[in-house]
Amino acid sequence: MVGSDAGLTPRSAPPTGSAGAALREPEFREILHLGLDGRFGRQTLHRTGAVEPLDVAAPEDEVGILRHRDRAAVAEHEHVVTHRAPGSRDGQDRLPAGTKKIPVVHLPKTIDNDYMGIDFTFGYFTAVDTLAAEIRNLLYDAEAGRAYYLCETMGRSAGWLSYGAAISGEASLVISVEDIYGKFRGEETVTAADGKTSIKPVMNVAEVVGRIVKTMRVREEQEGKPFGVIVLAEGLAEYLPQSQLAGIPRDDHGHISITHVQLGRMFSKLVADEYKKQTGKSRKVVGLQLGYEARCAAPHAFDIMLGSQLGVGAYRALAERGLNGVMVSVSGQLDLNY
Repeated sequence: MVGSDAGLTPRSAPPTGSAGAALREPEFREILHLGLDGRFGRQTLHRTGAVEPLDVAAPEDEVGILRHRDRAAVAEHEHVVTHRAPGSRDGQDRLPAGTKKIPVVHLPKTIDNDYMGIDFTFGYFTAVDTLAAEIRNLLYDAEAGRAYYLCETMGRSAGWLSYGAAISGEASLVISVEDIYGKFRGEETVTAADGKTSIKPVMNVAEVVGRIVKTMRVREEQEGKPFGVIVLAEGLAEYLPQSQLAGIPRDDHGHISITHVQLGRMFSKLVADEYKKQTGKSRKVVGLQLGYEARCAAPHAFDIMLGSQLGVGAYRALAERGLNGVMVSVSGQLDLNY
């Protein structure tokens, strides 16, 4: 067994620390069985690089799946298992002619749960459980301080994580990308760097802010609750008008750096201002980012079972069934599918 500390990081990515170093079985065992304090634990090393689909037309930008296959071939290993977010699995078959073929299977790992082909990805329920606990804690603090917390959670393309955490954590309201329709959605014309124009769907920010303030007023005026926690999916930032994304950096694929948007903080000011405008009163509204801590939490029992079964499925796919280019999935009571 051999692993890559850099995962699918592109060749062109600058090296950091021991990135790219091979991790062999004894090292895996040490990582898996010794906790951060030297005792038995469930921590795992997770420094793989999630990348977008390969661009094999630009050799200098060949990404790690080719390098990973090369490294495995040199080490005389015969199989590769990939996991993590969808960007890490795309393009595995679009390799230059003549590349030594090594069977590859993929395990669906992401806390966002935005996968087709499997109901729940391993890591999702652990993240939901972790974020729900934080939301409940914030709810108690909000009640004590008669305040509101606007919590931004991970989930760029789908609201599984934000909705799961909000429901489990008893949040007052949750808004995700799926909710931007009807009066909450508009359009604007965007001009690209090459001069081409396109129509982009955008959020009607005023309507969304109004929806949040409406919830606050109903809770306060009808239920006697001048406090609460509202969850916003980070993917809402993609729907902001261009005027509110000025100066926000983008990656090579045009995606905005959501971390730099600070969606929770942005909306906290807009909401506080609108609340005061409607009621004449001030209400403390605090924006927070939740998410990174959820990626490193001790795994939920279901995720342990699911991850273990998917691992068994990867072995069976490669060693027993000779499969290649498939994703391991489960259905029903963790019945394996490919």
